[in-house]
Amino acid sequence: MLKDLIAKLRTKLNDSEDSEIRQTLSSLERESNDVLESLKTANAESKSRKLTIRELEAKLDDNSNSSETFQKKLKERDLKIKELETIKSQWDSHQENIKISNRKAWEEKAKRFIVEETNPNKAKIDLIRDRFKFGTDEEKLTDEDISKNLKNLEPYEAINYFQNSKDGTNFNNGNPKGQTGQTEDSPFNFQ
Repeated sequence: MLKDLIAKLRTKLNDSEDSEIRQTLSSLERESNDVLESLKTANAESKSRKLTIRELEAKLDDNSNSSETFQKKLKERDLKIKELETIKSQWDSHQENIKISNRKAWEEKAKRFIVEETNPNKAKIDLIRDRFKFGTDEEKLTDEDISKNLKNLEPYEAINYFQNSKDGTNFNNGNPKGQTGQTEDSPFNFQ
């Protein structure tokens, strides 16, 4: 638009007109070109900035959505961790109950190994005594030792090894002849 105005002024001036006016018009034309180029550059930069801003806003929205998704997954993970902690606590409690039960069972069954010298089964008991560990006041049995002892004892109970042959009872146990105290799911139940 500015160029058009300068071009109209030039056409209306005669060749005879003042050369100073012509120089001023030329300067005005150069400056208008510079201004127009600067505006084009500024517009291009502005357009580039707008595009960058739009891209960054889109990324921000994506990150916001990702953050929300991450927060949701984090909450789900925390719930699963709590659930697993509860299960672990229950498992630990169950394992502790098994250990206590095994310790009580071994304490009772270990009494079978305490026999007097006059007992006719003393020699029979002494034959297998070294296959078991017995604790002392100074050295207690570990849970693993107790578990092994109970496992090692199962075959002997299955064949009524501790049965007193004179009166038909298992000594130190009191079970009638033929009853081993085994459960139905025992692998050594031969009844």
